[in-house]
Amino acid sequence: MATVEEQNQAPESSTGIGEQNKAPASSTGMDPKLGALLCYLLGIIGGVIFLLIEKDNKYVRFHAAQSIVFGGTVFIIGIAWGIFAGIVTAIPGIGFAGAILFLVLPLFWLGVFVIAIMLIIRAWTDYDKGVTFKLPVIGGIAEKIAGQ
Repeated sequence: MATVEEQNQAPESSTGIGEQNKAPASSTGMDPKLGALLCYLLGIIGGVIFLLIEKDNKYVRFHAAQSIVFGGTVFIIGIAWGIFAGIVTAIPGIGFAGAILFLVLPLFWLGVFVIAIMLIIRAWTDYDKGVTFKLPVIGGIAEKIAGQ
């Protein structure tokens, strides 16, 4: 019969899957899954906080950086879209196109909300699988910021 210590030890992975879990524990003393989740839940501010205070865990640092880049991108696109729609609305003869752009804007924000929920869920569940979910383009930028 196995001892308690043997039962609590995770089996060694020869495939490399799960190597992420062998990363140092979070320097915040928090579960890395929770730290990664909070990066998205708290938006850009949460990402900045965790990127500054987390020194050891690459999983948390990556999700902090991805949260910052995702939030910044969404903010810039939202502002640019609103300005562009306002300008188009002011142009005589095609002002209706600007109105349509303003009406489509809530669909953009709904899409952002859906992606944010997906990121929160993936940040929580992927840690145990030993994988890291990366958004296209944004994930590559986040890796550079996180120093991976």
